[in-house]
Parts: sequence; C-alpha cells; structure tokens
Amino acid sequence: MTIFVLRHGDAVENPALHDSERPLSEVGRRQGITAGRFLRSLNVSISMILVSPLVRAQQMAAAVKQEIGEVSTSATEYLTASSEPRQILEHLARLNISNLLLVGHEPHLSKAISLLISGSGAPCVEMKKASLACLDAPAPVEQGKAILRWLLTTQQMQAAIGSTDSA
Repeated sequence: MTIFVLRHGDAVENPALHDSERPLSEVGRRQGITAGRFLRSLNVSISMILVSPLVRAQQMAAAVKQEIGEVSTSATEYLTASSEPRQILEHLARLNISNLLLVGHEPHLSKAISLLISGSGAPCVEMKKASLACLDAPAPVEQGKAILRWLLTTQQMQAAIGSTDSA
C-alpha cells in the first residue's frame, strides 16, 4: 500500500472563529492545488482520501481533487490533531486499497508517520504546512514496517512540476 500524507495548507488566523472552522487562506488554497498537480504528475491513481473533518483539511482535500479528479473521500476523527495516531493505523490496517491519501494536522501526522516507519510515536519527521510525504507500507498496515520514500515541501513540489506559483 502506498500512503500519501498531506498536511493542510496555510489557514486564516481569525480569533472569532473556532479552530475547527478556520478555512484555508488563499495561499493555503494554492498550496493544495500545487499538491494536487504534483500528485497528478506522478501518474498515480489515488484510490481513497481520508481527511480530517476540520474545514481547512476538507478544503485542502477539495483543492487536491480539483487537480487529480474525483476520488472517494471519507472524513474521519482519526485524523484530527487531538486523536491518538494509533487509531488511524488501526483503521488503515482494515483497508484493502493500493494508493491512499491522508489529509490532516500536526502534530498528529508526524506521530502517525513515525509509528508507521519506526514503531514509536515520538516524532522523527516534521510535517510543515502543505508538505506531502510518501510511504510504502505492507498490507495490512503494521507499526514499524513502512518505508518513508520522500517528504516534500510546497516549494519542492513546485520545483518538481515546474510551477512558478507563489504558494
């Protein structure tokens, strides 16, 4: 199973909004489009998107889908920043799909990636806003058995696809 992990992009800072309601900024929306274009450039067919129910993560997934086309998408509390990273791994272990995209938040994503590659929940990677990671994992998914293939920032994705957008 190939697991792509995407942190949401830049979000609006508005103290009047509850954290769960904060939308992507215009920069964040462009970051999502860049991630989608990069995924499209890989010629990989994403089988499913699992996404946090928070607005900015939902908008990030929508921006990616704008570039890669319609994909089955499911919101899950297992991708919120306050959830236990082991829960998403247990959920992944029950899936039988080839290419999956997870869209969520920090520090949850770094902890989940660390569990996948090292078996430890202590973060060994850092997911910057709008960064995208690629992992290869056995099916069913097991802690400590995945391999981190790459981890890219928005700027690195832009360079790879030849984009001059200032996301």
